[in-house]
Amino acid sequence: GGGDFHSIGKQIASNPLLCPQALDAIQNASETEILETRLGEYNDDIMKLSETLMTMEMQLVDQLEEVIKDFERNISDLVSIFIENEQGLMAQCRDLENHHHEKLLEIAINTLEKIMKSEFDEEMPDDVRMLFVDKDTIVNAVNASHDIHLLKIDNREDEIITKANSWASTLIEKVSEAPLVPCTRRISTSLLCKRPG
Repeated sequence: GGGDFHSIGKQIASNPLLCPQALDAIQNASETEILETRLGEYNDDIMKLSETLMTMEMQLVDQLEEVIKDFERNISDLVSIFIENEQGLMAQCRDLENHHHEKLLEIAINTLEKIMKSEFDEEMPDDVRMLFVDKDTIVNAVNASHDIHLLKIDNREDEIITKANSWASTLIEKVSEAPLVPCTRRISTSLLCKRPG
């Protein structure tokens, strides 16, 4: 305070040898005040920067969540379209199988009638000829073949749908667990930890 400077002034007047020490004391007191002022300003700047970064981080996280939601919707739509197209193709396969079955049944019954009338001259493997004993046997054999073909189409359709849904779920899960969000949280946490006390 003023008393200190007055005291130092008296010491200078009474003892000129103290003059350099007195000047150092004044200079040191002034430098300490400047340092404390600047340190306070820097602390304020760091606080403002930290708050700005945290605001930006929250905006980034919000934007990222929106992007992830859009991505999930797009992937889900894509898979739905794919499954819809796949089911359409499988329906066509069933129609072709049904058409094939009708033709095969017709040919089989005509062949049986020719064999019964001894009008069938073509070579036929023994295991196939065994089916042409009577109408029930050949119809049952052709129907069994048809059922197996339809089952294979059904199983293939289910397998493709399951794989498509599984692929989409895995991809969405990986994107949701992307490291960007934890990284931004670590950045703001480290800044908070380094805040001046």
